[in-house]
Amino acid sequence: MRTLTTRLAAVIAILLGGAGATAAQSADEIIEKSIAAMGGRAAFDKITSRLMTGKASISTPQGDIPATFEQLLAAPNKGGS
Repeated sequence: MRTLTTRLAAVIAILLGGAGATAAQSADEIIEKSIAAMGGRAAFDKITSRLMTGKASISTPQGDIPATFEQLLAAPNKGGS
């Protein structure tokens, strides 16, 4: 899962950073090439769940409050934390 998230972040960075250089390609072409590079649509269809974890810090006048979170999302449209 972490690899897929990293790849998606890289694709977004490439799309945003090189928008002027890739003006000859349509958005659909870029997305299709990205999907193909990550294993194709069949690979995305096999994904049935996603686990997201993270850390946060909330600043208050009394000091910072650290927090962690974990969220599991499962197909179709089921989620829990």
